[in-house]
Amino acid sequence: MTTEPGAVVSDLGQAARRSAVRTPVTAGSGGGYPRLDLTACPGLVVVAARPDDELLGLGGAIAALVDLGVEVRVVSVCDRDATLMLTGLPALDRQIPDQRFDQRVAAEILGVKELHHLGLPADDLDRHAAGLADDLTELLVGPGLWCAAPWAGDGDPDSTVVARAAELAAHRAAARPLQYPVWSRHLPSAARPTLPWERVHTIDVPESAHDRKFTAVRWYIGSFRPDARPVLASVLLPQLAIGEIVFA
Repeated sequence: MTTEPGAVVSDLGQAARRSAVRTPVTAGSGGGYPRLDLTACPGLVVVAARPDDELLGLGGAIAALVDLGVEVRVVSVCDRDATLMLTGLPALDRQIPDQRFDQRVAAEILGVKELHHLGLPADDLDRHAAGLADDLTELLVGPGLWCAAPWAGDGDPDSTVVARAAELAAHRAAARPLQYPVWSRHLPSAARPTLPWERVHTIDVPESAHDRKFTAVRWYIGSFRPDARPVLASVLLPQLAIGEIVFA
């Protein structure tokens, strides 16, 4: 049973929402990164290794592009949550139909009208890499489309396979490949992989678009059982203040 978006509200979450559009993205040695010009995007296909990767990694950019009149399509490859890796919580027993419903609601909050579920097996995804690349190539039809996929170094094999398949598909279709970090940015600093800062482009997300992302993230948190929500909120909501980046 999912929870209404307004049901997961906390002082921590409100503080994250207020600061998110003002906090710059920084690396250990400084900033000054180029910005990704969203107005130059003719259309975007966002590939998510797991449900809601696209929301956590690029939700603000997606909402901003929709507001610019750009068509955004989302492709969800697997139906497995990465939440256990992040929180150490026991199995959450989320059923696949519920996951897909919650992902669709979050996508609708962002303004996405086209969401594809491929339902590939996460435990054996590498065996489906070639077919995945073929499926993504078929979706990348249109001049100059952008294709955003999880960063290959995000810290789990699902993201690596999906990133490589998306990169191959983008090459075939002459699309612009982008990669976005998701879970690596939420891990404790000691476990966080080094990001390729030389490829970083920051994204200016208008406040209205970020507010929609915040609402969708609250929905996502509310879709988990009650004992998991405080842990997820304490990890995910402060990270909204980091801002969104892509590797180009």
